[in-house]
Formats: sequence, C-alpha cells, structure tokens
Amino acid sequence: MRNLPFRATPFRAAMWALAGLAVLVGIVAALTGLLVLVAVAIGLAIVNLSYLPRLAAWLRISPAWLAIALLPLLIAIGALISGVSGGAWGAGLWLAGIGLPRVLVRDVSRRLRQRLGGRLGGGSGVTIYDLDVTQPPTEGHPAHRPLPPVERPARTEPGA
Repeated sequence: MRNLPFRATPFRAAMWALAGLAVLVGIVAALTGLLVLVAVAIGLAIVNLSYLPRLAAWLRISPAWLAIALLPLLIAIGALISGVSGGAWGAGLWLAGIGLPRVLVRDVSRRLRQRLGGRLGGGSGVTIYDLDVTQPPTEGHPAHRPLPPVERPARTEPGA
C-alpha cells in the first residue's frame, strides 16, 4: 500500500462528503433557479453561527431561545411575501439555516468534548491540578515548604 500524503479519518471523509454535497447542491440550484434560496440559507447559517450568539448576549437571553423566536418571524415574513407557501419556505429556511446548524454544532462540540475528556482523563499521563489560591497551603502541601538556598558565588560588579 502506498503512503498517502494525508491520513484518511472519518472526520475528513465527512468534510469531503459535505463539500461534494455543497457543490452538487450549488449545481442543482443554479440549474433550477434556486440559487437565491441557497444563498439565503447560507446567509442564515452564517448569521446563526456568528451573530446570533452576540445578539443573544446583548439581549441577555439564551441563543437557543433567540433561534426559536426567529422561527415565527421567518414564517411571517414568508407569509407576507407569498402567502401560505411563503410561510412554508420561511420555516424551511429556518430549518436549513438556523435549526440544523445549531443541532449539528451542538452534537459535534459534545462529541469533541467527550473525545478530549477521554484523552485527558485517566491513563494518559496528563495530570490536571486544581489550584485554589484563596486558601493558604496546608502543612503537607509542597507550596508550604520554602525554597532551598541557592549555592552560587557572590555576584561582583563589573569594573569593581
């Protein structure tokens, strides 16, 4: 077997599959005239992942609640534009641009935390110390003992 320049992992395979799917969706959207809807869904995903948490912090509410509050807003905007079918398109755009990305990011971050927690946990040779600087060290604690004296000659001033 020849050596590949990269290691094939499930994560890379998923990223390549998503990139291929994005290209395929872009081609189909361009051919069917749905390019504007794809652009709106991508724009909503960017807003969802970057601006929504900032706006939620500014409003002092949870980002999940703000995302849920955007659903009726998108349905109403769609309904105002083209009636019932516009409301359905608004709900679909919310699902594609806000709902699914939030679920996927939460799932990926949970898996990443579990994987890192497993690596940093027992058996890895990594020791994690929890230092409480508000309490003075106890008698047996290494910080309670003074440093040993340094054995070095006295320093002289240059030119003295």
